[in-house]
Amino acid sequence: MLLLMSMSPALVHFDSPFRMETGGGTDEPWTDGGQPWPQSGRTPDRIADVPVHSPDGGAGNGAPSDAAELMSVVEPTVNWVYGSYSLGTDALATPVADLSASVTKDEGSSERCGGSSLYTILVQTDENSDHTYLRIVEGEDADLAWEVDMGLTEYVKAAPVVVDVDDDGIQEVLVAYDASGTLYLDAWSPRLSCSVTGWSPSGDSSQLLWSWNDESLMISGEATSFTNGLGGHKPTTQPLLADLDLDGDAEMVIAAIDEVSEEPVVVALGLSDTGASLLWEAALDKGSHPSDPAFAQTDETTGYVLLTTTQESSGAMWVWKLDSDTGDSNWDGLTLGNSDGDTSSPHIRLPGPIIAELNGDSADLEMILTIPTDWDGSNGQDGAEFVGMEIGTGDELWSFEASNGFADAPPVAIDTNGDGQHDRVCWVTWTQETTDRHGHAGCHDVSGSSPDQAWQKNLEQSSGVPNDEIAVAPPTWMDIDGSGDQELLVAYGRALWAFDGDDGSTFVWGGFIDLPHRTWSAPALADVDGDATLDLVLGDTVVSHALADIRPLLDQRSIEFSPSEPDPGEVVTVTALFENSGTADTDHETEAKLYVNGQLIASYEAGTMEPVDPTGSGSFESFSVEWSGPLGEHVFELVLDPYSNVSQSRRDNDAQITTLAIVAPYNATFEIPTEPIRVTPGESTLATPNVRSTGRLAGVWSLAVDDASLPEGWSWSDETVGGLTGVEIGVNTVWSPHLRVHAPVDALGSDAGYLGLTLTLDEDPENVSVSASLPLEANRTRGLSLRGPDGTASSIGYGLLDTDAQAWMLLHNLGNAAENQITISWDSTAWGSNLRLYDMDGAEQPAISLAADEMMMLTARLGVPSDAVLGEYVSTPLTMCVGSGEEEACQTLSLTFEASGVVNEGHQRSVPASGLQWGIRADMPSATSQLSWSLSDA
Repeated sequence: MLLLMSMSPALVHFDSPFRMETGGGTDEPWTDGGQPWPQSGRTPDRIADVPVHSPDGGAGNGAPSDAAELMSVVEPTVNWVYGSYSLGTDALATPVADLSASVTKDEGSSERCGGSSLYTILVQTDENSDHTYLRIVEGEDADLAWEVDMGLTEYVKAAPVVVDVDDDGIQEVLVAYDASGTLYLDAWSPRLSCSVTGWSPSGDSSQLLWSWNDESLMISGEATSFTNGLGGHKPTTQPLLADLDLDGDAEMVIAAIDEVSEEPVVVALGLSDTGASLLWEAALDKGSHPSDPAFAQTDETTGYVLLTTTQESSGAMWVWKLDSDTGDSNWDGLTLGNSDGDTSSPHIRLPGPIIAELNGDSADLEMILTIPTDWDGSNGQDGAEFVGMEIGTGDELWSFEASNGFADAPPVAIDTNGDGQHDRVCWVTWTQETTDRHGHAGCHDVSGSSPDQAWQKNLEQSSGVPNDEIAVAPPTWMDIDGSGDQELLVAYGRALWAFDGDDGSTFVWGGFIDLPHRTWSAPALADVDGDATLDLVLGDTVVSHALADIRPLLDQRSIEFSPSEPDPGEVVTVTALFENSGTADTDHETEAKLYVNGQLIASYEAGTMEPVDPTGSGSFESFSVEWSGPLGEHVFELVLDPYSNVSQSRRDNDAQITTLAIVAPYNATFEIPTEPIRVTPGESTLATPNVRSTGRLAGVWSLAVDDASLPEGWSWSDETVGGLTGVEIGVNTVWSPHLRVHAPVDALGSDAGYLGLTLTLDEDPENVSVSASLPLEANRTRGLSLRGPDGTASSIGYGLLDTDAQAWMLLHNLGNAAENQITISWDSTAWGSNLRLYDMDGAEQPAISLAADEMMMLTARLGVPSDAVLGEYVSTPLTMCVGSGEEEACQTLSLTFEASGVVNEGHQRSVPASGLQWGIRADMPSATSQLSWSLSDA
């Protein structure tokens, strides 16, 4: 930390080469990064819009992920409170994030380790060491999933923000804070780890992506005279994530105070995987304290950073409109004309602008500004003022005052009828009378030019210390009763109030619900526990709809067997377990049914079930039944509340299926290769089949080998270390005997057979055995020889006109196995393509088969046209193939057929001898009866 404090401004980056980028996004402008509630106010406009919901929403009979809308908090209850920190959280807002991509978990703990939950992010101070801790809490079980010690800092009232700065799909958490007079911005990339034993929450410095600081700036201002006497609270702004250059990436805006000039300064920072880069810095020369900044995109290429400043000593206020690309000031401090004087405002923070649609023209945005002062204190003549203003021109649309009190919380804008125009503004303020404080809340209709107060209510002081009664958390809204205007939710003191939207009555919740500590943190609304009901997050506290959720124990733990690995027919005690993971007691007896292979074997009825931790102190219910079954897999199913008698938040998790495999105590299987063992004639091959023990227990086995089915002349020998008898094979382990197979020299390629293998259990050979066949065959060779009379790959055949020309050839099977499918092909010629093959007996051979090493003499015949000219010839390749694919072997012979007047018979091989005869045929002229030739002239 000392290294960080020595730089001004400085960037400290860990584990990456230095480079400075703001991102190269090309998508639609960034709004929330796909996160449920990534920053204070949820989106850059700070409108804090609530997720789609209704009192009739929820999962119904389907999966929560398929719900069209969430269910409202109709009957509120405190779902859970994390830890025991007296303030809940130091930050004035609580992000809610989907960090599923950051979680590493065991396969057997997937549901317990986050499941479909979201995560809340807290900033808490250790009350012993005063160190600040950044903590991430899992949303269903309120378990600490991750934390890191940030060291000694000022109270971190600036809420963390969630954004993927390096575009790797894993979210980073950015925290702005002051320490030793320096403004810091740390970027953490949490890596969450969980197993069957729970979360491993300790983060470390390796997960600090980078840290930026500026020694001249502070995000918190000096305490005003009022708060100096009440804990020295320093007015602090909330950092803003917004797409300043509209390129699809988020940048950071911080409204700070220059320590030397004591003037407000707005800093815009580009964010990347290597650090924060200063985009622009705008010094504001009016006011002592800045507000939270907001962002408005006014057209496709233009955006503005908007904020206010106030002068503590006079109460004067200004509004600033800064170009989001450059930081240039468009108004240079437009005065709001406040003349209330010194009221020690701001106390905890100066509420910033809320970007809204106030006049029905979606092309022209407006903003709601807060003037927090109340010049007459607890008297009812004055109160904080709220102003509707055009962003484009700075013209005031309307203004109104709260009934009484200071405003340390921004208002909430509501579109009551869903037409796109925010027609109602609701607020919360507070007053002090001696040491007592009181809250005030109300709503004004602002659809016209003159706001009209719809209703106003006083908030009674609850338990706690005086500072609890400062109204810091902004109000929010929710449709609780499904009729009229939306209800207003106000966190004040140590209570959460719900006011009817029409008249401000409290019948919807019957008043307020007590909370364990102050409620300064702005509410965030999301489904944090994945049950399709809307949850309200107030720092370390989650308020939810009170409804049961009966479910089997997670991660396939609801059905247990004793013994867990039974023998066939052995009696098994089957125990079923289930729990109420909801937020309320069950309102009806819970029926549970246990089935095996579709047959009901047990029923059970549980009485009232209290929620389990973290909502309640209930425990699981269980029942048992005895059962036995044969070998094989048996499907057990636990079905809860089959007739939907219990009111539940979801029903998709009312059943769980588990499979029990019953295997023999001793069993084994042969793992035989799919391909036969091939042996080259005259050689041997080592066969090593696997024998796997598939029984529950290890056993001693012996292997018998039967060679009766080997081809003639084949044999085998054992080369197994230790031999084939008395072999111990462990549970699910493999033993491989070594069997050498010998093939004789004269083995044919068609030789095939097998060794019969029989494995028997030594202690019970009559009843426990397993057999298999180990296939064997000769290593087959393939090849053809196709040649003409002179031994080359060519042959010439002569033919008389209008007869067949015949070309002689010799075909030889070079392989060691018979070839029964020899494919034959040739090309067409000018004399046609009717080429035929004949043996030497003159029999046509349309299909040819050859035994191993067999030779066959053939003639290829092609008809000579009657009009051919003597000496005319045609040629074609003749191709013969055996086998297919990679084993295919082919041979090609070039054939030539020529028209001739004299031909002899097909070529015959002979040895020199007397009495040899050859026949000659000729087309002789009709007047000629004798043909002569000269051998000496040949």
